Amino acid sequence: MRDIKNNNDGNGKRKGQAVKSSKPFDKKPFDKQRFNKSEKEPFKKPSLKVKNKKYDNYETDKESTPKLHVKNPHLLLYGTHAVNAALENPDRVLKMLYVTPNRQEDYEAYSKQVKLRTVSKEEMDSLLPATSVHQGIALLSDLKEVAATQDFTASKTPIVMLDGLSDPQNIGAILRSCAAFGVHHLVMQDKGSPEITGALAKAAAGAVEAVRIHKVVNLSRALESLQAKKFMVYGADGHSETSLDTINFPVKSVIVMGAEGSGMRRLVRENCDCLFKIPMADHVESLNVSNALAITLYAVSVSARKIQG
Repeated sequence: MRDIKNNNDGNGKRKGQAVKSSKPFDKKPFDKQRFNKSEKEPFKKPSLKVKNKKYDNYETDKESTPKLHVKNPHLLLYGTHAVNAALENPDRVLKMLYVTPNRQEDYEAYSKQVKLRTVSKEEMDSLLPATSVHQGIALLSDLKEVAATQDFTASKTPIVMLDGLSDPQNIGAILRSCAAFGVHHLVMQDKGSPEITGALAKAAAGAVEAVRIHKVVNLSRALESLQAKKFMVYGADGHSETSLDTINFPVKSVIVMGAEGSGMRRLVRENCDCLFKIPMADHVESLNVSNALAITLYAVSVSARKIQG
């Protein structure tokens, strides 16, 4: 090696000029492999994703929470009431029942009619939306087929029709009210209506299995078909002069509820035989549509009891 001479020693060399070192040079053998590999190259962490032997339809990372995936997550029902009702419904095509270890014993009896899979709470959470309260149970199932218009025109119980409602929580609550008051048919327009998802079924608390949902192209034509079968059509309208408590509802009644704020659309309103309002205190402008329907269906049930004597 060479040293740097830092002073002028009078030999004509400028300060800082390199001079030959008197120390022997320690020469090492050339390492080609070390030369080609940069010591600054970052460490590459090996992939830890492996195929899980227990569940062959998903991958899991050893250092992260294992996740389950299904092709059609909107077909997943969850929560005790929604799942129990679906398991007892013969119209359901059951595919897979997921349970956490603490719920396995509760559902062991269903292993003969549906494939049962025990998963951890973390895996169950990964199957469902982040805010889902699944209670350790979820069911993968095909939805019931939507009934044709002619099916509900033969109904022997009151019918509920929704015009312009799209919120799953509202519709779930409406289904629950329908089931509570013996309504077996709910009619909605096909366009704009929500799918029957796990969130809707959870809000309905099992009523999805008790009430037949019909999606039609045109609500006005559906009302005309019902009127041809001697049904009376009653529409909720806060501006009506007719109070709910003055109506004697016949057995063959159709209750139409419009969207909150906008209410029923013009053609649907024009096809109603009677418009009514729910009597309320002056300082209250309106009710949530699911609450308004529950009050209306109670009034319908009172009329039915009077008819029966």
